[in-house]
Amino acid sequence: MDEVRSEALAWARSRARGLERKDAGRRTPVGMSRLIEPGGDQVWWVPGTPDDVTPAVLHELGMSPPTVERSALTCEVLACCLRLCWTDFASSPWPGIPTSVGAVTDVRTLLRPTQTWGKLRDGVTEVARRLSASGWLLWDEDTGVIRLGARVATWPQADLDQFAEICRTLPRGRSESSA
Repeated sequence: MDEVRSEALAWARSRARGLERKDAGRRTPVGMSRLIEPGGDQVWWVPGTPDDVTPAVLHELGMSPPTVERSALTCEVLACCLRLCWTDFASSPWPGIPTSVGAVTDVRTLLRPTQTWGKLRDGVTEVARRLSASGWLLWDEDTGVIRLGARVATWPQADLDQFAEICRTLPRGRSESSA
C-alpha cells in the first residue's frame, strides 16, 4: 500500500510542479519514464501518456501544455535551440549538448538579419526563461548555458522526424557554420 501512495504522490507532485529531477538511486514510479542526466547522478521523472491522447484528456490530467505567449518567437527560439543542441537527428534530441544564449542569438540573427543583435538577444533571453520554467529547456542564467529540457523526450517519433527536417534547414550559426 505504501508503494501505491508513493506513486500517487509522485504523480500529484508532477501535476503540481511539472517535471522533477531526482537522485538516480530512487525508484521511478509506474507510468513515468526515467531520463538519466549526463553524469548519471540524477534522473528526470517524466509522466508518460499514450501517443494518441487528446488535448482534452491532457487537460483533465493537469498535463496540458501552458499557453504560450508570443508563440512565433517561442517556436523560433526553441527551434534554434534544437538545431544547436540536437547532434544526431537519427536519435532522441535529449539530452543533447549544451549551447549558449549567444549561439542561439547568432542563429536567430541569420534568420532575422534586419533585427539588431541586442533586440534578438533580448527575445532569446525572454523566451529562454519561459521555456526553462516549463521544462522545455534547462537554462543557467548565471553562465548563459542552455540545454534541452527533459520534456523534449516526450515527443512522439513522428514529431521527431518532422522536427529533424526543420532543424536540417536551419543554420548552425556563425561560429559553427562549418560543423
